[in-house]
Amino acid sequence: MKYSIIILISVFLSFQCKKNENHKEHDHSHHEEMKMGKVSEMSLYGMEMNWTDSSGKVMDMKSLRGKPVLIIMIYGTCRDICPILVENLKKIENTLGSSALKVQFVVMSFDSEKDTPSAMNEYGKKANIAKSNWFLLSGSPDSVKETAALLGVKYKKEENGTYSHSNIITLLNPEGEISFSLEGLNKDPSELLEKIKKML
Repeated sequence: MKYSIIILISVFLSFQCKKNENHKEHDHSHHEEMKMGKVSEMSLYGMEMNWTDSSGKVMDMKSLRGKPVLIIMIYGTCRDICPILVENLKKIENTLGSSALKVQFVVMSFDSEKDTPSAMNEYGKKANIAKSNWFLLSGSPDSVKETAALLGVKYKKEENGTYSHSNIITLLNPEGEISFSLEGLNKDPSELLEKIKKML
């Protein structure tokens, strides 16, 4: 009886050691995903979008997750409306002060043909928005169309190559869900700012 108990204990300890070794070898990459949780059906980060940043790298929209995001859609050769929309976004950044570093600013182009990553890079420099928390993106026509629809932005390419479009600043919460939209130029951003501050 005594020897039987000893044998059972030995078998049990051997099994536990093997179990621990297998656990160490196990791929834990999905654990991090579980910790973050899957994005909701309302999140833009769950959509398949083909965007490229101004350095030429494919932009994984999920990389924006975790912080508030402000998005506008423009086109780089615009000389009247788009620069005002960009300035409106810069004013919001300035109003936030040091807290602006906790917010991500995304500028997406309608013009898939002309606004290449290098063109968007130059645009960022000229507009003084070439910063680590600003992302200037070029997209495929399908991605532009899909993203604009999700953001409620209407646009149309005119015969002369310019674009008619909505002027909207969209706020995404840290999970990529639309929280607020500020439509129009030079609008009072007070409500938008309050919503951002609550997310920080």
